[in-house]
Amino acid sequence: MSHDSRQHDSHSHGAPVTGVPHTAEELSESLHAHDEWFRHAPGEHHQEAHGGTNAVVILGFLGATVLFVGVVGFAVYKVYEVALRAEQVAMQERRTPRAEYAGLRADWQAQLSSFAWTDKEKGRVRVPLEVAKRLVMEEYRSPGAPAR
Repeated sequence: MSHDSRQHDSHSHGAPVTGVPHTAEELSESLHAHDEWFRHAPGEHHQEAHGGTNAVVILGFLGATVLFVGVVGFAVYKVYEVALRAEQVAMQERRTPRAEYAGLRADWQAQLSSFAWTDKEKGRVRVPLEVAKRLVMEEYRSPGAPAR
């Protein structure tokens, strides 16, 4: 009784198994059948058997790929550059030197607490804030003050 290993596997309790070689001869036959597609006739050149490759198509594809990568890279660079500039401007605006701020604050305090001419020809004078508040309150308390 001959044993056909492609139809029956003794390890599978009678279930048929197809395409599984068990001997060296079966393996060789299986590989030979599988490799037929890859084999070439004696006079056949390898490249012609699988189709010609056009060099212009390959160079065109490579050129398009390089161009695409370049354009995308340039766009990413420009977006990064704009974001970097915006961040630098924001950092400069947040970074007011303490000495400059202290000097400005001293000037504001001096303006709020001192007398000075604002327009001598028209007779306008800057009055300290506390004095101005007091004068306005006294004006409203006086009996002849206009109703506002």
